[in-house]
Order: sequence, then C-alpha cells, then structure tokens
Amino acid sequence: MDYRIIKKPVISKGKKVHRYYYYFYEPGTGKKIQKVCKECKTQAEANAFISNLPSLYEKEKVTVAKIAEFMFVPAARINAIIKGTRAITADTALRLGKYFGTGPEFWLNLQANYDLCLAEKEAEKDLKRIQVYAFA
Repeated sequence: MDYRIIKKPVISKGKKVHRYYYYFYEPGTGKKIQKVCKECKTQAEANAFISNLPSLYEKEKVTVAKIAEFMFVPAARINAIIKGTRAITADTALRLGKYFGTGPEFWLNLQANYDLCLAEKEAEKDLKRIQVYAFA
C-alpha cells in the first residue's frame, strides 16, 4: 500500500473534532508527505479516498536498479532477493524498511516466514511422524 491514514484531533470553531489525514513516503527520498483527506468523515470514507489515488510506484516506474541506487547496495543483491537465492539480512531489512517506509521488522518477518515454508516442505515426512507431547 502506498498511502496510510491517520486520524488526528483538531480544534475547529472552538470544538474538538477529528480529521483524517493520509501520508506517504516519497519514493527515492523517503521524505514523509502528509495531506488532509478532505470531506472524509469516517475511516471507510478515508479508505475509499486513498484507494482512488494513483500508485506512487507506478508513476515513478521503480526498477531494481533505482531501488538499489537509493538504498546504496548493489543491484545484484536486490535481484538475488527477488529470485529467492539470497536471504534478507538485518542490514538489508533496515534499508528496505527505510526506503519503503515499512520498518525493518516487516522484512525480517517476511524472510522468517519464507524460511519456515521451505523448512516445512523439507521436513514434511518427519513432521507427520512426530506425536504431540501431552502435558499431565
């Protein structure tokens, strides 16, 4: 998802009201841009509003080379991750998190889930034979 929604309390005409804002991280620079979601009174309206906004990454035509350049890593590293021949390290997770505005935990969890799926397929026969330990 390119855009995110936040709800903030503001004072309008002496009354406390809530306004919806959407924000995004500029591709390439990582700068946070925040704008008011005009006419949005509910979370559903705000979601509908941002779903009609153009994708930031389609407009930018993000390529592996551009991602690698902005993250200060070789393009071969990004290509290998995409192909599944290289794992996402803590360093790469930090860089991906910063670039895409997600945080490094997202990328490390993605890698951990991928590793678990591979391990499960590899150990499938043994796992079926293991009996659950019954606590007394």
